Amino acid sequence: MHIFRLRRLVAFLGLWSIVTYALSIPQGHVDNKVLRDVTNIDANGEFEPVAVLLGNPATRGLQARAKPKTSAKPKPPPSATPSTSAKPSPSATPSTSSKPTSTPKATSTVKISASSTQGASASGAPKVSGTSKATNSTSPTGTAKGSNKPTNTPKPTGTPSSNPSPSPSPRPSPSPSPSPGPTPTPGSSVEFPKLSVPYQNEAHNLCLFYLDCPEDDEDDESSLERRRVYRDNHLLSKRRKVGPWNVPNHPKSGQLYKAPRDKNPKHILHFANNNLDNDAIKDDNDLTKIATSEYATEHILELQTMVMFNKELEKKDAKKWEPFWNDEFDKERDEAHVKGRPSKPSYFEEQEKKGTTPRRVKFSQIVFDAFGTTINLSNLLLLQKEINSFKERVWSFKDPMEEDKFKGAYEDASTGARPSSHYLSVIRMVFGVFNYMNTPIVSGNLRKINNDVKLELGNAGYVTKDAKLDLVTPWNPFLTAHFDELEKRSRDWLKNKIELVLVDLRAALTKYNTMLDELEKKEDAKQNKQIQKYKDDQAAKEKTLQAQHSQDESKVREVEQEIKDLKEKKNLSSSARDSEKLRLGKKLLKAMQTAGRTQRSIHELYSSSVKDIIKNLKKDETLLLAWQKRVPGLKMPRP
Repeated sequence: MHIFRLRRLVAFLGLWSIVTYALSIPQGHVDNKVLRDVTNIDANGEFEPVAVLLGNPATRGLQARAKPKTSAKPKPPPSATPSTSAKPSPSATPSTSSKPTSTPKATSTVKISASSTQGASASGAPKVSGTSKATNSTSPTGTAKGSNKPTNTPKPTGTPSSNPSPSPSPRPSPSPSPSPGPTPTPGSSVEFPKLSVPYQNEAHNLCLFYLDCPEDDEDDESSLERRRVYRDNHLLSKRRKVGPWNVPNHPKSGQLYKAPRDKNPKHILHFANNNLDNDAIKDDNDLTKIATSEYATEHILELQTMVMFNKELEKKDAKKWEPFWNDEFDKERDEAHVKGRPSKPSYFEEQEKKGTTPRRVKFSQIVFDAFGTTINLSNLLLLQKEINSFKERVWSFKDPMEEDKFKGAYEDASTGARPSSHYLSVIRMVFGVFNYMNTPIVSGNLRKINNDVKLELGNAGYVTKDAKLDLVTPWNPFLTAHFDELEKRSRDWLKNKIELVLVDLRAALTKYNTMLDELEKKEDAKQNKQIQKYKDDQAAKEKTLQAQHSQDESKVREVEQEIKDLKEKKNLSSSARDSEKLRLGKKLLKAMQTAGRTQRSIHELYSSSVKDIIKNLKKDETLLLAWQKRVPGLKMPRP
């Protein structure tokens, strides 16, 4: 009986010591809320999460207090420190709430177990939040900060238990409570969107809106009229009916270097790359790298040169030259007589040796053979279509681009309706024509072609049986004057257009620099007391414009698909295809202009975007100034 009473007394004293010790541990501050999550630290120094609901509901939602000092030493526990045999589990850490009444009862939250000396947690033990530090707590023995273990409690030593507590699963950091952003005050900064305005450094394909680039299947037309290289009878007698000259065929671009011509030397000329600031021309020989449909079979000495020669002679003496050009030049004659002419180019003699000489019964046929036909392939090559189309215009003394088209392109660039690459590509193309003409294969073949043409022109007296007929003598000064004129006209056009563009561009720079100053003031909290409202208004405008731009881009893609579908239609006549291509080109340009203006309106909302616009305009200016310096030195080769 005495033993039984003694045991009860020991148990009561042990339990009383535990409760007294627990209530004596200093409490810590908690930021923002009463602790709900407390972390235990096991013998390995690892955090072990344990969930328990603590705290006084009346204190929840309080504003954060100042952070506690962690350097202060904890107060020593009362003298009623429990013996090590009844050491409480470290998990029995009291709430760090400032009110002791919030401390849970030991009987409901503390379980004494044999594992307590190894730092193992009781199932219902509280834990210290990983983001909250306990007040007045240090860790002189190397335990992690945040532990409320008293300093005089001996740290377990030796090898940990063979059955340590399992490692806790990673717990995400608690998300901060959502709260409205601070109201900007004068001097505080408000971030505005930074919408980049990319610079388009790639050249634009000019064949759709600006040039008439013939399709591959049109490239073998035998009529000068069909090729838009026809006689202009403006200076001829209107009483006489003048028809087109028919010229011998030449291989179209897809056939020029195919069997049986695949062994011939290949020359494929195009821009070295597609960068606006590079107008160099490359002479390539690898057909596998190109799509021949993007090239044209090129006559270095243009066929219309003979038409221009005709006009020049009739302008000087119509009475003398009109009968020849109208009645003799394209007249059909005896084949043997034509074949028996005294002077023959080497390509014709080679055909005779092979026995493959084509039927030639007109003086016009043997003259145009010298320019390049199926029997004279050595003077033909492949040239990028855009360069070819520009060369034809320059050659016939036309502006590289019509005035209204070019003006519309550079004015649209200033407003964002079109990229500046449109009008810059036009200027680049003219430089490209000069570079093309000065490549070794072209300048060399030009002289060779001219010699063959003069050789056949020298046969005029024999073929027409008019011994006094001399075409060679007027041909030489005509061709010299022709090259002088096309060189001068091209340089003058470049000089004039670059100057006009620079005036428009600098006006745009002034406009956007002024706009930038205004936007920067509105985006500065020191100068704009209603900056948050201003930002919200701009964001609302942007949202509306972005929705509109999305619709605009959809329309652009629709027209692009129509153009793609047109290329797949094989049953259309050339005239119908040309008409539809022109209609769709105009439709696409209109859709692109609408989308471009909307996008520019978006970019004009914020100073960062306007800075990009200014930067891009300056890039255009730099390129134009570099071109401007090169214009006086542009030269055409002479045949």
